[in-house]
Amino acid sequence: MKVMLRLNACTFKKYKVSSTTLFRNVFLAFCVRHNIDRSVHRFMYGSVQISDHDTPGGLGVENGAIIDCMIRGSSTVAPVCFRRSSLDNVVTVRPRPPQSTAEHGRTGEHGRGKV
Repeated sequence: MKVMLRLNACTFKKYKVSSTTLFRNVFLAFCVRHNIDRSVHRFMYGSVQISDHDTPGGLGVENGAIIDCMIRGSSTVAPVCFRRSSLDNVVTVRPRPPQSTAEHGRTGEHGRGKV
């Protein structure tokens, strides 16, 4: 089965897991890949907080399920950073290296010009 971990609306990562895989292994791989501190983040499947010792089979996680990564104490995922019509068309978006604003005629720290 495949599960998707969501750090924010533009950062997804798919993992292929078995029903007996400990989520600890998936969470550690996700945190290392995205350079985030595991100790200050929690992972939620719907309204259920997932512990390191839970398994997809034990929680009844379905194929294609989305697991949210949140900062402890927060009740929402990071804000949306692009529009999409459905979660069926999800891609993993990696941040681009910063570009000089003078080279591209853009303003602002995120390279957004006037609208």
